[in-house]
Amino acid sequence: MFQTAASLCVPQTFHSPSIFGLQTVSIQASVVSSNVTVDIPPGGIVGQAATNVTNLSFCNVSVATTHPGWGDLINTEVWLPLRGWNERIQMTGGGGLATGLMAPNFAMIGAVKDDYVAVGTDGGHDSDDPGSWGLASPGNVNLYKLLDYSTPALHEAIVIGKAITNDFYGRHASFSYFVGCSTGGRQGLMYAQDFPQDFDGIIAAAPGINYNRAILQLFYPLIRLKDYGTIPAPCELTALTAAAVEECDPKDNVTDGIISAPELCTFDPFSLVGHRINCSGVESEISYAAAFAANETWSVTVENSTTLWLGLGHQADLSGLVNTTCDNSGHCVGVPFSPLTQWLTYFVEKDPAYDWNQFTVQDMSAFLNGPDNKLYDGFLATNSLNLAPFAQAGGKMITYHGLADQYIPTNVSRIYYDNLLELDPDAAHYYRYYQVPGVGHCSGGAGPVPIDTIDKLVNWVEHGVAPDVLEGQSSPNAQGLVYNRPICVYPGRAVYKGQGDVTQAGNWECK
Repeated sequence: MFQTAASLCVPQTFHSPSIFGLQTVSIQASVVSSNVTVDIPPGGIVGQAATNVTNLSFCNVSVATTHPGWGDLINTEVWLPLRGWNERIQMTGGGGLATGLMAPNFAMIGAVKDDYVAVGTDGGHDSDDPGSWGLASPGNVNLYKLLDYSTPALHEAIVIGKAITNDFYGRHASFSYFVGCSTGGRQGLMYAQDFPQDFDGIIAAAPGINYNRAILQLFYPLIRLKDYGTIPAPCELTALTAAAVEECDPKDNVTDGIISAPELCTFDPFSLVGHRINCSGVESEISYAAAFAANETWSVTVENSTTLWLGLGHQADLSGLVNTTCDNSGHCVGVPFSPLTQWLTYFVEKDPAYDWNQFTVQDMSAFLNGPDNKLYDGFLATNSLNLAPFAQAGGKMITYHGLADQYIPTNVSRIYYDNLLELDPDAAHYYRYYQVPGVGHCSGGAGPVPIDTIDKLVNWVEHGVAPDVLEGQSSPNAQGLVYNRPICVYPGRAVYKGQGDVTQAGNWECK
């Protein structure tokens, strides 16, 4: 464990990293030692448990860089523990349309707390709203900044992080790790596919594979509902999800509020049309529009050999992609997930004044088969199955994906992994995939969330112990129960042994 004098935390300690085509604008360094105390909630750190951080101190190095001629300014931060460095680097990913350095920065705080050097980058974007950076002018995408978001700024950040680490401690890190979910998951896969030497281990949870296609396809359920013409109240959709869980939860022979055998779930939302429900104290009923919305969200849709939608699980919160709101008169409208409207506005229509209500399924299909999408595919799809260089470099990667993900269909990860296994039947030697029942996007939901993923990855990379299971733990449910359960490597699933407390992991086994 290394200790370093705080007096070294000055700009003069650090050198401009030599990266062809990249120019260093400035290097700033300062000690953060103001007794940083943070309660990191469940899901605040990808694949880890909630934790409390106290008395954190580190050297914060901020490196500003630019690609001459691109008109960009990228900020990369490197947080260096002043004492107890474990000789490892951990880079953290972004989310939505943010490349990284998201506030509050639980991921980097957690990494330093665990004695890692933490690295993050904003990709040249001071906002996750592309209204400030997406267009060079109306009708013209700022492709340089979109490139920064997708690839080069990310690779450069870890090169910078490694160089700054060497300057500070006088030696290179022994191992480097990347941790991300959603956009961060896509970033993790990008590193494995395009820069296989950058990291020894990668966690790429719920990744946005085929990103430029997938983010537009997430519009599909709400567009179908809009075109249907009647928008249901949120409580109707909530009632349908609850009914689906009630019917499908016991199909794994345990009633615990978690759909663990989704392939056995055949719940029909139309069977509840007209069913009376309570909507915020007002008696109402489930409409055909609500059943239509749920069915469109749960069903896979293929038209003219083009997959328009891969479908969410029955336990997914429908308010994620079919969010609706109603006024006092009972008139309801759809409210899209904000990254979707941002992508549609700036990177599809390229018009800040565009109204998403104009967008149709036909428009979606035309874009998916059009020239702009082919252009974006080149640097955003992140769907290459060639992981051989990553494997040859000794890299190891873990992906987990919640079966109740309300934004990215679990099928996205499953199809990618199935295709990889078809190409390379030995892929599990370097890449493992886990489906997590009852868990939402990255975290949340009724199911047990992975809480030991980084530890399992480190053990795999550094000691050769491949993880057959991850440790899962849920948040307390309405009855105060916390479910502890093994999360089994795909295609396995945790099965109750038939006796003992169902909340205890030891009473479950992978089959």
